[in-house]
Amino acid sequence: MCGLQEPVDAQKTKNHLLAVHKYNLRKDLTEHANPQQPTYAVGKEGGLLICTWPKGGKLSLPFLYSDEV
Repeated sequence: MCGLQEPVDAQKTKNHLLAVHKYNLRKDLTEHANPQQPTYAVGKEGGLLICTWPKGGKLSLPFLYSDEV
């Protein structure tokens, strides 16, 4: 609009958003444990998780709210 370059590579932004959708979106939270705020979404409800570890390596003490929806 102002003739400025894009601040972030558009393809990287697209790839990031696709990865967030692929790994963090849950259509059913029945199997998801959320000890911090279990009432935001539960059971058959869906939601977008703040953090996931799709390739393993979840910390034994993950950061606060990492399992929230």
